[in-house]
Amino acid sequence: MTLRKRLIVVVLCTPLVFLGSCSSNESSDDLEKASTEAEKGDGSTGSAPVRIGEPSNSDGIELTVQEVWSSPTVTLDGETIDAPEDLQYVYVRTTGKNNTQESIDPCDDVINATVTDTQGESFEVIDRLYDYKDNPGCYDNIDPEYPFNKTYIYLVPEAADIKLFEYFEVDQSALADEDAPTAKVKIAPVREKD
Repeated sequence: MTLRKRLIVVVLCTPLVFLGSCSSNESSDDLEKASTEAEKGDGSTGSAPVRIGEPSNSDGIELTVQEVWSSPTVTLDGETIDAPEDLQYVYVRTTGKNNTQESIDPCDDVINATVTDTQGESFEVIDRLYDYKDNPGCYDNIDPEYPFNKTYIYLVPEAADIKLFEYFEVDQSALADEDAPTAKVKIAPVREKD
């Protein structure tokens, strides 16, 4: 190869090598940034779930899962109810704070909360959560900036391996043009408690 041909090859290839290395650096920087954000895990959609004892937030509704357990029974308004065969109750005890601009009524389904198992199946809360001891009752409005306690209870198969507690603030406005972010809390393993 003549000196002139070598010079042309070097001149033509140098920008390609430079662009390739820039592209590579940008990609690794983007990946590093995404990884760092996922590690922070603020409990919202697209982030890593937070853990028990760490606060999570969905549009101003802040919840911290304090304790999780399963039981073959639930007591509502003083009456103990047995779970049907092959089912159990899963309890998620939370403390929370209303950081929105309005009062919330616990019976208005302002907070949509589910648990999800390792198979990706989600379970809804049981009826009459307001009849569980220490839960806020209907019309016990929670004003902005006020803390509250609430235990969410689910009826799930005994074989279900529950791993996540997920919730989002339900926007009551018909004009809402986007959903609130879903907060996620890792709650596995769920241990049995009498």
